[in-house]
Amino acid sequence: MNHRQIDCFIAVAQCGGFSAAARQLYLSQSTVSQQVISLETELGYPLFLRKGHSIELTAAGSYLLQHFLELRDGYEAAVATASTIAKGGVAPLRLGYDGPLSSLWLGKALFRIPKEPGSFPFSLRRETMPQISLLLLEDHIDVAVTASTELDGSEGVRFHPLATAGPCVYFPRGHKFSRMKAVTLEDLQGETLLSAYGVPTTRFLSATGTLLEAQGIELRTATNCRDGDTAFMAVRAGMGLFVASHLCDAYAEALGVDSVDLDANLPSITLGIAWKQDDPRIDQLIAAAEQVVGH
Repeated sequence: MNHRQIDCFIAVAQCGGFSAAARQLYLSQSTVSQQVISLETELGYPLFLRKGHSIELTAAGSYLLQHFLELRDGYEAAVATASTIAKGGVAPLRLGYDGPLSSLWLGKALFRIPKEPGSFPFSLRRETMPQISLLLLEDHIDVAVTASTELDGSEGVRFHPLATAGPCVYFPRGHKFSRMKAVTLEDLQGETLLSAYGVPTTRFLSATGTLLEAQGIELRTATNCRDGDTAFMAVRAGMGLFVASHLCDAYAEALGVDSVDLDANLPSITLGIAWKQDDPRIDQLIAAAEQVVGH
């Protein structure tokens, strides 16, 4: 397996075809096709389903695409950081976050941090909350905006709470839940609950998702529902319901999505900042976040 094979595979998957990928890579179509076939032969299974002139990723291909993209992003970030350090600069603080719970205040918090030019470089990585927590545990990021339930029992992780809210269900306007003040787990039976993960839910389940499944509620991953943002988009499109917390209410309201309390034996969700290694910049981030969330 080599970089050219992987680059061709990613390009074909993202462009939706070999011809478009060849134009993007400035290669011949036959070269791109040969590289992908070579990769499939080496792996021992197909990455695409060929249907006439159209192609579609297999389940294995979809899984590999996501992780190849993560590896490429990590490689590019490492090269950029090494270049900064080589020039006498400071390595950026690698910050991971999930869209709905933090996008409304994270930028404001970073803007509030007093800093000299170049003293607080940072890089942002946006993923689902369970994935962000896993990246922190595996030292791929330095600090995570996440929920305490995602890190229960994790050794060596420090967590600073910012806000707490109870669990709720988000649904499209006009749904039968709009006439109810609260719903129970029984009310969710037969509904499609969206799981905001781009991989099978058996691999990355949030703590809340684990509790739901333990109580017989089936979670289903919508196509391309890779994070909280797309989960809310899917709700608005009528593809299903999304279980989260009222911390997302302002975000959901802006999208035209409604919420109702979930009356179930689920813990409240506490949003906060988690980290493993001490860094004075994290203290600055926490102070700024408290100012923003407090308002």
